[in-house]
Amino acid sequence: MKKKICTKIAASFASLALLAGGLTAPAGSFFSMAAPETALTASAWDSYATYTDSTGTFTVRLDSCYVKNGKSNATKAQIYGVTSSKITKGKTFVIPREVTVSGKDFNNQSFTVTVPVTEIGVNAFHDEKNLNLVSIPNTVKKIGNDAFSNCGLASLTIPSSVESFGTGAFRNCDGLYSVNWNNTLFRPDVFTECDHLAYINNQQIITYNPKTGQPILHSKVWEYLRQTDAGYSNLKKVPILNAYITAEVNYIVRTQTLTTDSDIVKARKLHDWLTDHVVYDYDLYHSTSTTAAHEAWGPFLHQKGDGKFYAVCAGYAGAYKLLMDAAGVECHVAAGPPFTGIYGHEWNVVKIAGNYYHVDTTWDDRPTKYYGYFMRSDAVFSDHEYKWMVADLDKTYQTGIAAYDLYQLGDVNKDGKFTSADSAMIQKASVHLITLTPEQKMRADVNLDGTINIADVVVLNGAINQMGSSYKKTFFEYKYIYQ
Repeated sequence: MKKKICTKIAASFASLALLAGGLTAPAGSFFSMAAPETALTASAWDSYATYTDSTGTFTVRLDSCYVKNGKSNATKAQIYGVTSSKITKGKTFVIPREVTVSGKDFNNQSFTVTVPVTEIGVNAFHDEKNLNLVSIPNTVKKIGNDAFSNCGLASLTIPSSVESFGTGAFRNCDGLYSVNWNNTLFRPDVFTECDHLAYINNQQIITYNPKTGQPILHSKVWEYLRQTDAGYSNLKKVPILNAYITAEVNYIVRTQTLTTDSDIVKARKLHDWLTDHVVYDYDLYHSTSTTAAHEAWGPFLHQKGDGKFYAVCAGYAGAYKLLMDAAGVECHVAAGPPFTGIYGHEWNVVKIAGNYYHVDTTWDDRPTKYYGYFMRSDAVFSDHEYKWMVADLDKTYQTGIAAYDLYQLGDVNKDGKFTSADSAMIQKASVHLITLTPEQKMRADVNLDGTINIADVVVLNGAINQMGSSYKKTFFEYKYIYQ
C-alpha cells in the first residue's frame, strides 16, 4: 500500500488562539511514522507533533496524517505529553478542546486541520507536582493509563463525556481530596493509592449513622460495586474502600461482642455474624475467577443488586480473619491443595488458650445455626483436604487438642453427663488429691485455659446449677455455643 509522510509540522492550540502568532514547530518536528491511506482507529495514535507555546512544550498525536488535495483525514487528537516548566502551582491548567495542526505532505502540499482533543494519553501528566487544578474539556472521551498519576492534584472534575479510564489514571495523587464526578458510574479503581480522597460531588464518601455509629458508604461507590465485578485487584489499593472496610469490621466487632467475652465466645459470635449475613456465591462454584467473592472484603462489599452479600470460601475465610484480628483473637487462613490453582478450599485456624483449632464458616453457613466445623480438631476435619497449609505461620504445628469434639467436655468420669461428681473430681485434682489421666484432664479443662484449677470448678458448677436435670446439650454447646 502506498504511504505518505507529513513533514514540516506546525502545531498550536486553536482554543488558546495560538495560530494568531503564526507559530511554527521547532526544527525536527515530524509525524513519527507513515500512515496508511485510510484513517487509523481511535487506538492507533501513530503520528505526533511537538511544539512550544507560552504554556509549555507539548506533544500531540493525531489519528491520521494522510493528506489528499490539501485535506487531512485526521479527526481527533490526543494530548500525549507536557512539560512541567510552565504549569503554575495553585492555578487551573486548561486542557484545550481543539488542536490545530498545519504542515506539508511529501508533495509539498500545504494543509491545516483542526480536530477535537478526545483523549489524554498514557503518562501525559505523570509526576506533575505543580498540577493542582486541571480543566478537562467535554470533548475528552478517554483518560489513559497513569495519565495523571503521582501528580499534585487537589480537586478534580470529570466531565460526563469521559467513557473510558486506563489503569491507575489518577494513581497516587496523594493530595487529591475531592472529585466532582459527572459520569453515570463512579470508578473508585482509577483512584488507587489516593490516600486523602474523601469527597464525591461535595459529599463525604464515608459517613456514620449518628445513632449506631455504623459506617455508610457513598451511594455512587455502591452503584459501581453492584454493577461490576471486574478490576477487583485494583480495588485493594483504593484507600477509601480500605478505610470503609476497617470501619465496618470494627463496628461489627463492637456491636457483636463484649470486651469481657472470652476468645472462644468472640470466635463463636463472629462466626455467627458471618454465616448469618453472607450467602455462598454458587455462580462461582469451581471457578478460578478472581472476583470480589474471593476477597476478604467481599462479604462486606460484594452485592448483586438483591441487597445480599456474596462470597466463596476464600471470601469467608478472609473476612473471618479480619473480624478476629479486630477482636484481638489470633486467626489464620488455611488452604487445601492445590494451594494455587483450581478447586482448592480455604478455611481458618484460630488459637484459643495456646492451642490451634479449625473453623470453617463456609461449611457452617446453612439455613439454621450450625457448628459442625467450629473449633474442631484435625480428627473431625478429616473430611477436609488431606494436606493443608497456613501461609502466615512460620512454625510447624498441628491442631487436635479439642476436648469438645474428641471427648465430652466437663464429663470427667465419663458417665455421659456433667454433674457435681465431675465438679468434685476437678476440685480434688486442683489440690492434688487425685491424679487425672490425660483424657480426664482434657475433659476437666472446661474454661479452656490449659490448666486444671478452681476456676474450672466455678465454671462447671455454674453450668450445673443452670442446666438442672436437663442434659439436652453437651457442656461445650451449653457454655460456648447456645448462649
